[in-house]
Amino acid sequence: VKDGKKPYRMGERMTNKRLDLKIGGSSRAVQMDTISNHNFEISELNTYERIMREEGLKGKTQNEIDEKLRDLMSYKDYAYTDQEISQMVSEQKRTAVSQRGSLASRKVKLEIQLTAAKEMGDEAEEQRLLGELDKLRATEELTKQIEEKREGASFRIKDINMRNLDFQRKVGDLAGAREAKAQAKGEAVYSDPFAR
Repeated sequence: VKDGKKPYRMGERMTNKRLDLKIGGSSRAVQMDTISNHNFEISELNTYERIMREEGLKGKTQNEIDEKLRDLMSYKDYAYTDQEISQMVSEQKRTAVSQRGSLASRKVKLEIQLTAAKEMGDEAEEQRLLGELDKLRATEELTKQIEEKREGASFRIKDINMRNLDFQRKVGDLAGAREAKAQAKGEAVYSDPFAR
């Protein structure tokens, strides 16, 4: 895991962490939101094994894999220091990332203030708070519409991604057959394992 320069959205949070991926002699730092959480396909494992063999590298031992798994599980329960928390808070303020619950908490605060204004008989304050609540409800509605649009777009994107995945598998099968023929003829085939 490496720190990158530019933050990106991972789920509901912003991060600048990247995974350092190595295949054979090639290495790249990649944003985590581009990494699949599905199991490897047989063709991917075969390609990995072939590249490692071609470059004279050995795979990981079971002990190394178990150690990496323990490391990854320790990140799950990581306790941030006060300095790290302060840095994250200042970064969020700097990038003006608003948390989802902020509209709801503002609405609750306004409703409490409105109840207090009614009990005090302060009509001017009551009208001001009612106006702010109306603006807040309009913002909530707009946010809801944006979320619905985004979800619709992500569905379309998922459909496109599934078609692309199917196409990539077909291309990969053809490329794998071509490489197998070239290897059978004794021709050397070198390629960037990160290339698509």
